[in-house]
Amino acid sequence: MRKYIYRQYLFMSKNIILAVIFLTFYNLSFAQEKPALSEKDLETNTYYFKIADHKLVGDGAKFLADELAKSQFVLLGEYHGSHQISVFTKAIIPILNDADFRNFGLEVGVLGTKLHFFTLSTTFFAKTDNVG
Repeated sequence: MRKYIYRQYLFMSKNIILAVIFLTFYNLSFAQEKPALSEKDLETNTYYFKIADHKLVGDGAKFLADELAKSQFVLLGEYHGSHQISVFTKAIIPILNDADFRNFGLEVGVLGTKLHFFTLSTTFFAKTDNVG
């Protein structure tokens, strides 16, 4: 009886493995190739902005402010070793505040904490009058 159960188990195991392999390759055979991304595609979806007096200016500034206002969460990546991320972060904090963001998480190093804590706290937290 045990031999019979063991054989059934092996038979079922082999069938399951074969089915998984078949379905994997079956799905891959119908995968469609993505169209190439052209420079024209990038041009139509590119918005430029500059940072002047700690504020975003230009067409890209309006686009970014509109997108931030529609978002519940924003993830900001950084280019390590560049001061520009600090300048950009300082420029978008008032925009986030105007869009009713009340939580802001940062990954900062020791030097960044010492240099920018006071600046960030006076720009953002001073404007936040009704948290909660």
